[in-house]
Amino acid sequence: MKFVIRFTVLLASLALSACGGGSDDPAPSGGGGNTTPPPPPPPPAVTAPTITTQPVDAAADEGATATFTVVASGDGLTYQWSRNGTAIDGATNASYTTASLSMDDDQANYSVTVTNAGGSVTSNNAKLTVTATTPPPPPSGDDSLQPLAGPAEPFVHTAAPLAAAPTIGAVSGDHRYLLSWDPTSQGIYDFGFFHSNGAESRLQVPVGAFLDEVMVTTAEVTDIGPSVTQVVAALDIEPGDLIAEKPITATFTIPDDMMASIDPTQLIGFAADSDGSNLHMVPVIVGNLGATVSHPAVRLDHLGIAGIAVATPEQQAALAAAWPSDPGDQLAAALAPSLTAQWRIAVGASAPTARVVTPVLRKTVAGASDEDFSVGVLRGFYNDAVVPAFAAADADPTAIPAAIATGLQFLRFAALSGQSEDGGAFAVVAQQVQSRIHALLNTYADYIADRCRTLGGPPQLQQMLGVMRQLQLLGNDDKVRELDEILPQCSTFKIAFRLDYTRNAHWSSPYVAGDMSGTDTFQETGHAVVEGESTFGFNTPPTDADLRLTTLDWTTTRTRDAGGVSTETWVNENVTVPWRVAGLSIPVIRTRSGTASSAITMYLSAFVDSGPNSDLVWHPFTATVMGHAILADGSEGTPIVSPNTRVELPIFVPALPSDGQHNYGPMLLPQSGNASSQSTRSTPYHGGSIEENESVTLTISRPE
Repeated sequence: MKFVIRFTVLLASLALSACGGGSDDPAPSGGGGNTTPPPPPPPPAVTAPTITTQPVDAAADEGATATFTVVASGDGLTYQWSRNGTAIDGATNASYTTASLSMDDDQANYSVTVTNAGGSVTSNNAKLTVTATTPPPPPSGDDSLQPLAGPAEPFVHTAAPLAAAPTIGAVSGDHRYLLSWDPTSQGIYDFGFFHSNGAESRLQVPVGAFLDEVMVTTAEVTDIGPSVTQVVAALDIEPGDLIAEKPITATFTIPDDMMASIDPTQLIGFAADSDGSNLHMVPVIVGNLGATVSHPAVRLDHLGIAGIAVATPEQQAALAAAWPSDPGDQLAAALAPSLTAQWRIAVGASAPTARVVTPVLRKTVAGASDEDFSVGVLRGFYNDAVVPAFAAADADPTAIPAAIATGLQFLRFAALSGQSEDGGAFAVVAQQVQSRIHALLNTYADYIADRCRTLGGPPQLQQMLGVMRQLQLLGNDDKVRELDEILPQCSTFKIAFRLDYTRNAHWSSPYVAGDMSGTDTFQETGHAVVEGESTFGFNTPPTDADLRLTTLDWTTTRTRDAGGVSTETWVNENVTVPWRVAGLSIPVIRTRSGTASSAITMYLSAFVDSGPNSDLVWHPFTATVMGHAILADGSEGTPIVSPNTRVELPIFVPALPSDGQHNYGPMLLPQSGNASSQSTRSTPYHGGSIEENESVTLTISRPE
């Protein structure tokens, strides 16, 4: 071993006087006396740098650049910027400007390390958000929608909604209806509901009204509070947040004895959200059970509460003035008095004895002409809601779904009022809006397809499926086939399954061996890890995967009260059983609050042939069992080796309910990351117990 020792010696010359004593006088400049000047003072210590202004998050469009800046104090500073922890070549200034950005740079973290002779300090991370470049808007001209001239109701109205206090009546029977999504059918789901007062409701839901299968439930609403005098017939239709791609019609039949006590001029339609919020009038139209005043109907664009009520003129005026918060509902509320009045006049012609008059509920608009009230309302909605929505969609593809929804709302009420028919005030405009909806949907399909290819993941896949189904509803099968070819590029995922299972059990069991009998006491400890991977895609045949028993540490010890101990140890042979991701589901139903949950629902199943009467609760693995016994005299018996013994390992997966096919789904997974299930069970068993701990983790990622 070597040691290095350093000495520092300071030599000083002392000038002595002739008498041999010290002198405080300086040495003369002449003569033979010499002096050495004192050493220079040491340099001051350098202080490590400090960051006074941290880099801040930045956002930029795809193809642009972003700049990050740091402000630090200290002497002799140098800088080194890093992206996601990796140093960037040449990025050695206080500011760093990126190269032209791509979507790969989205969510990247940038930091800078500032250094000098006294040390270094690293800044906080600054996150970069990159927005996909939007296609340029189409040139103005015939394709753009222009405001219409003329007097109009102003839209969007300032929201001043009323709230109902709905009373849900007792439900007799199970009023549940499964609505399947079938774009090839033009049929109607028609189901009825009998109310406690003798009235009847019928709900007509077009096939394809929703972009997915949905279970609809109905219940009677008997009261909504003081906003109306009497609820004649009303339904609470759940899930109340669903948006309908095709309008739903609710038709009501009022019994004759009830109708005899009702003033027809006070019959109105109303709607509200399921919790009673946004209570407003809706237009009443002629029902499909006969053109009489006792068969009204209302048209709905979303689920929730809808019905027919009796309301005084004062109550009707209050409802007509209470604008809901949603622009589509505002249009319905604005048109309700006018279209309901038209309904009363229409049915009055076929029922001359009915007391049908037209209440004056229209809003007074300065400069309004004598034209049909619905024309002014529709023109206002077109100018103030439809035209801006389509202009926003031309500039930004992410605004296209909202524009399409607004355009469809306009078309539905233009048709309901008769203004989109030949000769109607909006016959030409309705054709333009319809054409723009088709064009925008094609543009949106291309935009979503590109994001699906580049980003992948459940949100993009959900949007892809949603636009494909809307295209199917509009009959654009060519575009659907084009997107179907792209679908595998954004719907392929890799799933990893991992089970970690431990078991600690003890129990006793009687035995009979010849003329001997007694009790066997068992002690069992075990730990197993089972894992596997599978790659699959949406609507593609599932790929079988190997489920591997990667860790096995299992020992069972039996003690017989007559003497002797036997022990078995299971030895892993690294064998596998087949495993499959049996299915994949992406919810695409639209809701008023946004899209459905952007998660993948996976169905996992194992192929185990345990016989026709088995409930498939075991996963068998082949292992070698090594056993030995300690005899009563203390000697060790002959070791026993049983190769290829089937090890039956229970996998319960408590958060994933099992069925007769041992289906461990569904489990919702995000775009990346994992979902897990964990449980602890204690089961009494033969005077003892079995203690189990189990965790199941599913991890999803995009294939490399």
